[in-house]
Amino acid sequence: MGSSKPLSAKQAAARLSVALKDLPRRGPWTRQQVRELRAERPEWLTLARREYARRKDEEAARQRQALDARKADFSCFCCKAKFAFTINSGGLCEACNEGDCPGCGEDDEDWLYG
Repeated sequence: MGSSKPLSAKQAAARLSVALKDLPRRGPWTRQQVRELRAERPEWLTLARREYARRKDEEAARQRQALDARKADFSCFCCKAKFAFTINSGGLCEACNEGDCPGCGEDDEDWLYG
């Protein structure tokens, strides 16, 4: 039923949730071997999975920090005031979103909709 279908090392690592470098070098992998390892849960696999998850979490944290740094550098489309961008802000600072634009003295709705 295809259980002995060969897998690349990269595919085997992905199916085992480990980094490619943590996968033992044993030649071609098969789906059956991967299934057996997942069922057996050897200690090296448990440790490799924990390390892989830790690295992924660290990378996600670095990406969040980089995104937060970029968000802090946004300015309002209307009054050019610096503010922390959020998805719901629509590119406007809180004052402009509430219809009290400090930059142009116009009502927000007038500025947005003419």
